Amino acid sequence: MTLHEASHYDLIIVGGGLSGLSLASYLPTYSILILETEDFIGGRVRSHQLENVYAELGAIFPFRQARLSDFDCNSPVKPVGLYENGILYLGKDPLDALQNANPGSSLDIELLKSFANPYISLLNGTLRIPNQHFGALHRFSDHITRQIDAFHRVIHPEHAGLYSPAIVGHCLVDWPCIFDRDPNSSFVNRIVEGLGERVTVRTGCRVNHVSPDQYGQIVVQYRRGSNSLSAGSRLCAITAPGNQMLGILKDFQSSNLGFYRNVEYASGIVCAIVVDEAPELPRYIVSPDQVWSSIIPLTRGGKTILHCYITGSQATSLWNSSDNEIIHILTKSMHSVGIARKTLDAIVQRWPKLGPILSEQLKLSYYPQHFRLARNLWFAGEMALYTPTSPLSYGMAAAAKAGRMIASDILSA
Repeated sequence: MTLHEASHYDLIIVGGGLSGLSLASYLPTYSILILETEDFIGGRVRSHQLENVYAELGAIFPFRQARLSDFDCNSPVKPVGLYENGILYLGKDPLDALQNANPGSSLDIELLKSFANPYISLLNGTLRIPNQHFGALHRFSDHITRQIDAFHRVIHPEHAGLYSPAIVGHCLVDWPCIFDRDPNSSFVNRIVEGLGERVTVRTGCRVNHVSPDQYGQIVVQYRRGSNSLSAGSRLCAITAPGNQMLGILKDFQSSNLGFYRNVEYASGIVCAIVVDEAPELPRYIVSPDQVWSSIIPLTRGGKTILHCYITGSQATSLWNSSDNEIIHILTKSMHSVGIARKTLDAIVQRWPKLGPILSEQLKLSYYPQHFRLARNLWFAGEMALYTPTSPLSYGMAAAAKAGRMIASDILSA
């Protein structure tokens, strides 16, 4: 038996991640119900306390649109490191680090610059890429391609060859910076606190079905514990991953749902390790020849937390390993390369959908308003932001921007 809510909402948001919370915050006069599957709010923003400091086990990129160039250039340590064959090469950006790791004529810097700075235009629905070198990974040696791939995985979790060239080009020029000293979850909590009584947030809710009723309103059926419930609203926005969204939209026929049928999500493993006596480290360290694809160090409370990302085939091979095995492999690697000397504590988080793969196939099915699924139904996840000409990397900034964009569309609809 399904219990119907007495309340009727202006908007139901399926998913309590940063995009859903951002959407709710930009609609201050709407009565809103947020339904979240997990027992916590924040989605991939997952801050966890280790050794009395907060580590970030999910989205670590910032809400604000900061870039490496925004930071003090006089820092004694350059912000980017490339570790390969036992040597750490430093640079002010990925291109600089690549050049330092490949001195002489072995690296075509002009080709790299053209690769990283495409001029793409969308004319009459047709993509035009004047620079023929752009995205042509095969023009580089296998050695350079592996290094480019290492930088790419800081922004996206799978190897560069799976992604649209528009995404791959960004890996060398458009790097986000680390968030501030407060845990990312504190930012999420501030958003929730600011929503007020007009927004009802419910966790532990598994949405089974979103459908229109005979009056053109939207009915959302979900389970919470042993109870089957339903709620009605004028509008609905879904922030779950695309394949999950398709599973609950059983009565909507939309021409642009095909866009989301082609979206694949990459898995990944994040391991946060608190270390003592860590050397001074760059903001990012990437490696093409270690089990970790990237390490992002943060200093909080006098301790250094190393956020280690394991992606691609390495994540697949280690997925079913125990947490202790993964921690042992990582600490052994980091001790051997001199990144860390003493481990105090560590935790592992597996993400089946760490980030979307914005592939060439996806680009071919791109539709300018693919985020609007019906007259009163939107997809408000970060994929709503994808355009072939202006891709935005996943993370906190992308999710918050997606919520703001859908809010603007709702207000103008």
